[in-house]
Amino acid sequence: MDTFILNDETKYNSYGFRILNAGLNLERFKANPVMLNQHWNFNDDVIGKWNNVRVEGNMLKADPEFDIEDENAKWIKSKVDRGYIRGVSLGIIFDREKMQVGADGKLFLAEAEVMEASIVAVPSNSGALKLYAPGTHELMTEEQVKLSLSAFSHNTTNKKI
Repeated sequence: MDTFILNDETKYNSYGFRILNAGLNLERFKANPVMLNQHWNFNDDVIGKWNNVRVEGNMLKADPEFDIEDENAKWIKSKVDRGYIRGVSLGIIFDREKMQVGADGKLFLAEAEVMEASIVAVPSNSGALKLYAPGTHELMTEEQVKLSLSAFSHNTTNKKI
């Protein structure tokens, strides 16, 4: 089975920030390395698990193990194997205080907790990176993410790290 890149810390996502691998808390994820279908947090949407979770250079990588006794997982695995689906997206929890502005003026997330990694049709677009709200651990909507980042940007426009 091919290895997936779960995060490339050199790439900015569609929300305008990148995530540093060194700041990722993988403890919960490694204890329950769930692979979801499109970030749907329901038992029916668990399509496998991730093995050999590791950081190599700028990349967080893992090897997928699909639940081939589940018909939906078997179907998605078939699409992955044939190259029709290639995307993965992390489901993370983070506090806005962990968002920082680099010397280049661009945002990066210094710390986050990984909850899950999902097989997605289009990675790192507005529908692919799902962020869990702190405290509730519920998925944030795209609008909530944009509002949160917008509020952060307004509060740190003059702060450079």
